[in-house]
Amino acid sequence: DDLAGCRLVLGSLSEATFAVALITARLDVRAIKDTTARPTPVGYRAVHLLTRVNDRRVEIQVRTRRQHAWAAMVEAHDRETHDDAKHGHAPESVIAELFAMSEILSTLDQQDP
Repeated sequence: DDLAGCRLVLGSLSEATFAVALITARLDVRAIKDTTARPTPVGYRAVHLLTRVNDRRVEIQVRTRRQHAWAAMVEAHDRETHDDAKHGHAPESVIAELFAMSEILSTLDQQDP
C-alpha cells in the first residue's frame, strides 16, 4: 500500500546489511520486513523498509544480486505459466524447486565476503 518505491540491488549480503543500516540511520523507517534469514514459503528473500518521504509512503527494497535474480526468475516463470508462484500459487513441485533454489543462492550469499 505504498505510493512509491525503489530497489537497491547490491553485490553481497554484507553490502545489503550495510545499506539497510545506513538507510535506517538516515530516514524515519517505520517498519522493516526482513525475509533474508526466514524466507517466504516460496523462498523470497529481501529486506523491505517502509518510510515516508514528503509525507508519502515509500517502500525501499534491499536485495543481493542473487536474491534479485531469483525474484526475476519467479516473475518470468509466472509470466510464462500464468501461475502466481510469487504468492505461493503454483504446483507444489514448483514451489519446492523455487524454495530449494532460494536456499542454494542464500548459501552462496552467506559465503561471499
